[in-house]
Amino acid sequence: NDSGVHISINLNSASDVVNGGTFNVNNAAATSNFSTSITVYDSLGEGHTMSVYFNKTADNTWQWHSLVDGGEVQGGTEGTPVEGGTGTLTFTSSGALQSITGTTASFNFTGTAQTIGLNFGQSIADGGTGLDGSTQFSSSTVVNAQSQDGFSAGSLASVEIDSDGLISGVYSNGRSIPI
Repeated sequence: NDSGVHISINLNSASDVVNGGTFNVNNAAATSNFSTSITVYDSLGEGHTMSVYFNKTADNTWQWHSLVDGGEVQGGTEGTPVEGGTGTLTFTSSGALQSITGTTASFNFTGTAQTIGLNFGQSIADGGTGLDGSTQFSSSTVVNAQSQDGFSAGSLASVEIDSDGLISGVYSNGRSIPI
């Protein structure tokens, strides 16, 4: 059961390369340029905070790293981050997303394994304009939008019947599913 995270971000092209471009999972904040966090849900409906760190490695080239607290994964230690995925975003000299490597993060959450797809926008290499998601312009690094498509566990709260006679179950997690 894959779930997806969409991140639309502008990475400041004027950012310096920190720590020689080398990311250290145990010192993520000091070895990256920016981070954002989002709640993701495993296949059992349990929420987990996933942080995505971005570090500039060279002109027009950034790495991303997805981390969760080790207390959330099988065999992990609380307070020690665990990396589930990494990849590279490359940009054109005009700031458009040229290509993406690595688009998933996998974690062995307690009780279930989960693969999370990461979508940073459609790159030029994938047939897009490179401007509909993540960009690299000479302005502040900022998350323009982020979302995920997972849900917490829910129980049936009510049943609704629409004007066409379609019966839907309304669940405590906000979902409505046709029965």
